[in-house]
Amino acid sequence: MCPDCEARRKLARDAFLNAKIKEAVGHIAKGAVEAVGLKKKTGVVDAREKPRPKRADTKDSGAAG
Repeated sequence: MCPDCEARRKLARDAFLNAKIKEAVGHIAKGAVEAVGLKKKTGVVDAREKPRPKRADTKDSGAAG
């Protein structure tokens, strides 16, 4: 599998696992169009541009909040 296809697959899987269904469907649709050849493959670029979660979003506040 090419690096672009692998990156697009990972983006779609991560979005699906994080319950971001619209984002996952978007990645799946982009991947299908790219696989057919109607659009230039951009999976690696999209994966690099994906914003990292902020520290406050990843920190577990615990039961006390």
